[in-house]
Order: sequence, then C-alpha cells, then structure tokens
Amino acid sequence: MPSGAELAKESSQVVLLKDDLNLLYTAREIACNTRQTIKRCFNSTVGINTSILLLAGGGLLQPFVSALLHNAATLGILSYAVLSGSRKP
Repeated sequence: MPSGAELAKESSQVVLLKDDLNLLYTAREIACNTRQTIKRCFNSTVGINTSILLLAGGGLLQPFVSALLHNAATLGILSYAVLSGSRKP
C-alpha cells in the first residue's frame, strides 16, 4: 500500500523537485506567457487567413498568391511562437 507522500504526489497537479517556492512562481509565469502566446498566434492566424480567404473568394487574389500568403503567414506565426517560447521568464 502506498504511503501518504506517494499518494499526494500522484494526485497533485504540481510537484516541486527542489525546495524553492520561487520555482512555483516561475512555473506560473511561464504558463501565463504560454497562454498569451497561444492567444496571439490563434487570433493572428484567424485574422490573416480570413482576410486572405475573403480576398481570394472575391477574386482579388489569384490562387497561387493566396496559397503563398497563407504559407508565409503560417511560417511567420510559427516563428513568432518559437521565438517567444525561447525567452526566459
């Protein structure tokens, strides 16, 4: 039968591996920054791709140009996500 400490570790959502409570603050800060990055990337993707789709659907963009813009926007947004994830909190 597992001990109380083992049960607590299994049921907890966060386990600190070091005896430093500042790490909990750092983990929270990383989580908040990650959430903001996801929101920005999602909103940018929806906005840019909707604009491209409307312009292409209206006949203002050729299919090749709209595909090129879509892929360029995707690469740009992914690059932003990678760069924002590499910052230290």
